[in-house]
Amino acid sequence: MPKIGEKFRCPICHKEFTKQHKNEIYLDHDHKTGKIRGYICGSCNASIGKFDVLQRAIQWLKGTLRVFLLG
Repeated sequence: MPKIGEKFRCPICHKEFTKQHKNEIYLDHDHKTGKIRGYICGSCNASIGKFDVLQRAIQWLKGTLRVFLLG
């Protein structure tokens, strides 16, 4: 884990910053298998936790999301 004062670059979003707090960088892992994937920034960690939303956003941007009107 990068230490406070060390520089870090998130492999997902490429954000670069100097670590100032202990909760800025997260050890990403698969919750089902426990397999560790590596360190990522807090923003990407929160986004990965919303995988179903990300999948729908990708479909939306591709124009393939099926939308049903409520009424």
